[in-house]
Amino acid sequence: MQPRRMTQSSSSPAVEKQLLAPYMVNYLSGVIGGIAVTLASHPFDTVKVRLQTQPVKSTLYTGSIQCAHKIFRKEGFFNGLYAGVASPLFGQMFFRACGFMTFHEVSEALNPGEGASKADVYSRLVVAGAITGAIITGVETPIDLVKTKLQTTHVKLIYDPR
Repeated sequence: MQPRRMTQSSSSPAVEKQLLAPYMVNYLSGVIGGIAVTLASHPFDTVKVRLQTQPVKSTLYTGSIQCAHKIFRKEGFFNGLYAGVASPLFGQMFFRACGFMTFHEVSEALNPGEGASKADVYSRLVVAGAITGAIITGVETPIDLVKTKLQTTHVKLIYDPR
Protein backbone atom coordinates (compact mmCIF):
# COMPACT_ATOMS: atom_id res chain seq x y z
CA MET A 1 0.00 0.00 0.00
CA GLN A 2 1.46 3.33 -1.03
CA PRO A 3 1.26 6.21 1.45
CA ARG A 4 -0.88 9.17 0.53
CA ARG A 5 1.05 11.92 -1.18
CA MET A 6 0.48 15.62 -1.09
CA THR A 7 1.37 17.78 -4.07
CA GLN A 8 2.37 21.38 -3.47
CA SER A 9 1.35 23.73 -6.22
CA SER A 10 3.78 26.42 -7.29
CA SER A 11 5.32 27.72 -10.48
CA SER A 12 8.06 25.07 -10.16
CA PRO A 13 7.45 21.41 -11.00
CA ALA A 14 5.20 19.55 -8.56
CA VAL A 15 6.97 18.46 -5.42
CA GLU A 16 5.56 15.34 -3.80
CA LYS A 17 5.68 14.98 -0.04
CA GLN A 18 4.51 11.91 1.89
CA LEU A 19 1.97 12.59 4.63
CA LEU A 20 2.97 9.47 6.57
CA ALA A 21 5.88 7.10 6.33
CA PRO A 22 4.93 3.57 5.21
CA TYR A 23 5.63 2.10 8.65
CA MET A 24 3.24 4.63 10.23
CA VAL A 25 0.51 3.81 7.70
CA ASN A 26 0.91 0.12 8.58
CA TYR A 27 1.08 0.86 12.31
CA LEU A 28 -2.09 2.98 12.29
CA SER A 29 -3.90 0.45 10.08
CA GLY A 30 -3.02 -2.26 12.58
CA VAL A 31 -4.18 -0.20 15.55
CA ILE A 32 -7.52 0.60 13.92
CA GLY A 33 -7.92 -3.02 12.85
CA GLY A 34 -7.18 -4.21 16.38
CA ILE A 35 -9.84 -1.90 17.83
CA ALA A 36 -12.44 -3.03 15.29
CA VAL A 37 -11.68 -6.74 15.73
CA THR A 38 -11.84 -6.54 19.51
CA LEU A 39 -15.03 -4.51 19.75
CA ALA A 40 -16.82 -6.71 17.22
CA SER A 41 -15.69 -10.12 18.45
CA HIS A 42 -15.13 -9.86 22.20
CA PRO A 43 -18.69 -10.77 23.29
CA PHE A 44 -18.54 -13.92 21.11
CA ASP A 45 -15.16 -14.78 22.54
CA THR A 46 -16.42 -14.30 26.10
CA VAL A 47 -19.29 -16.72 25.45
CA LYS A 48 -16.90 -19.24 23.86
CA VAL A 49 -14.47 -19.07 26.76
CA ARG A 50 -17.26 -19.39 29.35
CA LEU A 51 -18.61 -22.47 27.59
CA GLN A 52 -15.16 -24.02 27.34
CA THR A 53 -14.24 -23.42 30.96
CA GLN A 54 -17.48 -24.30 32.71
CA PRO A 55 -17.37 -27.23 35.13
CA VAL A 56 -18.15 -30.59 33.55
CA LYS A 57 -20.17 -32.02 36.45
CA SER A 58 -22.52 -29.08 36.90
CA THR A 59 -22.72 -27.04 33.71
CA LEU A 60 -23.79 -23.43 33.94
CA TYR A 61 -24.87 -23.07 30.32
CA THR A 62 -26.65 -25.32 27.81
CA GLY A 63 -25.56 -23.48 24.67
CA SER A 64 -24.22 -20.27 23.18
CA ILE A 65 -27.44 -18.28 23.12
CA GLN A 66 -28.44 -19.31 26.64
CA CYS A 67 -24.92 -18.48 27.84
CA ALA A 68 -24.95 -15.00 26.26
CA HIS A 69 -28.43 -14.32 27.65
CA LYS A 70 -27.45 -15.45 31.15
CA ILE A 71 -24.25 -13.38 31.11
CA PHE A 72 -26.16 -10.32 29.87
CA ARG A 73 -28.97 -10.73 32.42
CA LYS A 74 -26.76 -11.44 35.47
CA GLU A 75 -23.64 -9.40 34.72
CA GLY A 76 -24.75 -6.76 32.24
CA PHE A 77 -23.58 -5.82 28.78
CA PHE A 78 -20.20 -4.26 29.57
CA ASN A 79 -19.37 -6.04 32.83
CA GLY A 80 -20.42 -9.41 31.40
CA LEU A 81 -20.02 -9.68 27.65
CA TYR A 82 -17.12 -7.24 27.56
CA ALA A 83 -15.44 -8.62 30.70
CA GLY A 84 -11.69 -8.18 30.47
CA VAL A 85 -11.86 -6.21 27.20
CA ALA A 86 -9.03 -3.80 28.09
CA SER A 87 -6.30 -6.42 27.81
CA PRO A 88 -7.28 -7.71 24.37
CA LEU A 89 -8.09 -4.20 23.15
CA PHE A 90 -4.59 -2.92 23.84
CA GLY A 91 -3.10 -6.29 22.99
CA GLN A 92 -4.85 -6.50 19.62
CA MET A 93 -3.89 -2.94 18.79
CA PHE A 94 -0.24 -3.83 19.44
CA PHE A 95 -0.53 -7.29 17.83
CA ARG A 96 -2.18 -6.04 14.62
CA ALA A 97 0.22 -3.10 14.35
CA CYS A 98 3.18 -5.49 14.70
CA GLY A 99 1.63 -7.80 12.13
CA PHE A 100 1.01 -5.09 9.55
CA MET A 101 4.44 -3.54 10.02
CA THR A 102 6.24 -6.89 9.99
CA PHE A 103 4.45 -8.07 6.85
CA HIS A 104 5.25 -4.79 5.09
CA GLU A 105 8.94 -4.93 6.00
CA VAL A 106 9.35 -8.63 5.16
CA SER A 107 7.49 -8.34 1.85
CA GLU A 108 9.62 -5.31 0.95
CA ALA A 109 12.79 -7.24 1.79
CA LEU A 110 11.63 -10.17 -0.37
CA ASN A 111 10.44 -7.93 -3.22
CA PRO A 112 11.47 -9.64 -6.47
CA GLY A 113 11.54 -6.32 -8.33
CA GLU A 114 10.38 -5.40 -11.82
CA GLY A 115 9.70 -8.14 -14.33
CA ALA A 116 9.10 -10.94 -11.81
CA SER A 117 6.49 -13.53 -12.71
CA LYS A 118 3.17 -13.65 -10.87
CA ALA A 119 4.11 -17.01 -9.39
CA ASP A 120 7.32 -15.53 -7.98
CA VAL A 121 5.48 -12.55 -6.50
CA TYR A 122 2.80 -14.76 -4.93
CA SER A 123 5.31 -17.25 -3.52
CA ARG A 124 7.24 -14.41 -1.89
CA LEU A 125 4.01 -13.04 -0.39
CA VAL A 126 3.27 -16.49 1.05
CA VAL A 127 6.76 -16.61 2.55
CA ALA A 128 6.31 -13.08 3.95
CA GLY A 129 3.01 -14.14 5.52
CA ALA A 130 4.58 -17.26 7.06
CA ILE A 131 7.48 -15.28 8.52
CA THR A 132 5.09 -12.66 9.87
CA GLY A 133 2.91 -15.35 11.45
CA ALA A 134 5.89 -16.97 13.13
CA ILE A 135 7.09 -13.66 14.55
CA ILE A 136 3.78 -12.32 15.84
CA THR A 137 2.79 -15.61 17.49
CA GLY A 138 5.12 -14.63 20.32
CA VAL A 139 3.17 -11.40 20.72
CA GLU A 140 -0.31 -12.93 20.53
CA THR A 141 0.08 -15.84 22.96
CA PRO A 142 0.61 -13.84 26.19
CA ILE A 143 -2.16 -11.42 25.20
CA ASP A 144 -4.61 -14.29 24.73
CA LEU A 145 -3.61 -15.89 28.03
CA VAL A 146 -4.32 -12.70 30.00
CA LYS A 147 -7.64 -12.20 28.19
CA THR A 148 -8.80 -15.75 28.94
CA LYS A 149 -7.88 -15.46 32.61
CA LEU A 150 -9.86 -12.21 32.89
CA GLN A 151 -12.87 -13.74 31.11
CA THR A 152 -13.00 -16.78 33.40
CA THR A 153 -12.59 -15.01 36.75
CA HIS A 154 -16.36 -15.16 37.32
CA VAL A 155 -16.54 -18.94 36.88
CA LYS A 156 -13.56 -19.50 39.19
CA LEU A 157 -15.13 -17.36 41.92
CA ILE A 158 -18.29 -19.45 41.85
CA TYR A 159 -16.68 -22.91 41.86
CA ASP A 160 -13.34 -22.31 43.56
CA PRO A 161 -13.61 -19.22 45.79
CA ARG A 162 -10.27 -19.81 47.61
